[in-house]
Amino acid sequence: MALFAACGGEADAPSSDQPADRPAPPPPGWRTVTNPKAAFSVAAPRSWRVSQRPRATLISSPDRTVAVTVVGDRSPAGRETDADTYARQTLTELPGFEGSVDAEPKPVGGSPYSSAQVQGRGKLPRSRALQRITVAAFHRPKRATYAVVAFRQREAPIATVERVLASVRGG
Repeated sequence: MALFAACGGEADAPSSDQPADRPAPPPPGWRTVTNPKAAFSVAAPRSWRVSQRPRATLISSPDRTVAVTVVGDRSPAGRETDADTYARQTLTELPGFEGSVDAEPKPVGGSPYSSAQVQGRGKLPRSRALQRITVAAFHRPKRATYAVVAFRQREAPIATVERVLASVRGG
């Protein structure tokens, strides 16, 4: 379900007539990244690489210690599932993920939306390196859920990921 539901055809379901929210002001040294197809914006450090896909944006640090994927899910699950459930299910259903959920969901600081984030630890099949994983969901009832999955190596601080999360804005 969750994050990967956004890759299917239902992710393009029509949104409501409500206008898109303005992007969050980026911190100094950051820039705003907009994904018009998925109808969201997010802030990223200027030096980080950004790759766009129609329904997702990947942001990665130059040293490859942090990778963040943002997806807009307008499927029925995205429009109807609460943020806590969406975040927890996305983390536990990551393909090939072997690991654990570290804590109960908590709201994303600075977000104007109903939101939840969960933390986990685990390994993915390709790298087999231990990763810290943050999954956040930002729910806009009857419109969409914006999901963020961030992988970071143990030594990479979470502060940058938290700034990215606080900047997510939807359409």
